[in-house]
Amino acid sequence: MSYDPVPQRLSDAERDTAAQMLREHYEAGRLDAGEFEERLSAALSARIAADFQPLFADLPAPHP
Repeated sequence: MSYDPVPQRLSDAERDTAAQMLREHYEAGRLDAGEFEERLSAALSARIAADFQPLFADLPAPHP
């Protein structure tokens, strides 16, 4: 019998890091203000690392 690992919850610091990376993409012009606000809100309410994936899927590095 195999068990899938339980996703680990994110820390405030990890959410803050993701928010900073989104700010860098916004400042570089990769996101408009609406996209940035939407993704920032989602990043700050993320619970597990997988929640970040759709927020950065279409952006180059840096990624959390």
